[in-house]
Amino acid sequence: MKKIIRILGIAITIVGLCSCGSNLEKDKIILFSCMEEKREASLTEHLEEQFPDYEIILQHYSTGECGAKISAEGIKTDADIIVGLQCASLETIDDLLADVSEYKTAEYLIPSLNPESGKYWVWEKYDGGIVVNTDVLEQEGLPEPHSYEDLLNPIYKNWIVMPTAKTSGAGYMFFNNWYNMWGEEEAFAYLDKLQINVSQFVSSGHNVTQLLLSGENAIGLIDLMNIYRQVAEGAPVKIIIPDSGAPFNITGTAIIKGKDDSSAVREIYEYLMTDYVVYDNSNFSPGGIFVNQKEEVSGYPKNIPMADMSTITDNNLKNDLVSQWKY
Repeated sequence: MKKIIRILGIAITIVGLCSCGSNLEKDKIILFSCMEEKREASLTEHLEEQFPDYEIILQHYSTGECGAKISAEGIKTDADIIVGLQCASLETIDDLLADVSEYKTAEYLIPSLNPESGKYWVWEKYDGGIVVNTDVLEQEGLPEPHSYEDLLNPIYKNWIVMPTAKTSGAGYMFFNNWYNMWGEEEAFAYLDKLQINVSQFVSSGHNVTQLLLSGENAIGLIDLMNIYRQVAEGAPVKIIIPDSGAPFNITGTAIIKGKDDSSAVREIYEYLMTDYVVYDNSNFSPGGIFVNQKEEVSGYPKNIPMADMSTITDNNLKNDLVSQWKY
């Protein structure tokens, strides 16, 4: 009998140890991110420091990949939280997103950017501008352009580079601004004239940056995220905000529907939208989305006037306009 009791005692101890071990398993939270590598590394470091009791996995996807993956997988997707996905893409999957309208957030400077649906909060605003290589302008005797109309001057023939709206969010950002200012017909008419001066329409803003820095082109239409670091480092490039204001695009952060049942997911999301969004915008993406933003990024223009981007999140419009892009 004593032997049996000892065996039962050992068994109970083992079961107890197993139970304790299972209780020590960390909650796993998966984030899909569409940000740059440097920003994702910073985010991962901050999350691991803030939430040591959670297993946090960050997976990178391009905007197109992220939207398509979630659309195909639905609420069964691995993602719990989406970070930095273009709002136009978020709008196409809003039926798969949880309502986050009651969650705590940082104090936004531009609350009108956030959707009425309450399905996501704006994460960042990145601006566009006319960027010039000052050395090339001087060598070629070219004046600085300050408006889109200036870019039609025949003196700039083959000196301008721009990303195509077919593959580049920056390219579409500029075209959407022209659509909002002038309407569809006049926007395409402007492009017909502009293309005479454009040496090439490239696939991304990164390509524009490389062509400007190499001196192959003198003028580029670009999102400022791709160039401000080079400005700060003393490269011969200058940012000029068009007279009509800077075009911009916005990204958002959301929770997949049903994943908000997890207290860990809710806790991380509120940390992202109250604390980390301030750090990220101040250090990496200084477009300005909230009041009293601390500017720590050199090379980025201050107090940028905004252009009319009232339809930038309309994905149906984007698909229609891009389908007509022939440049």
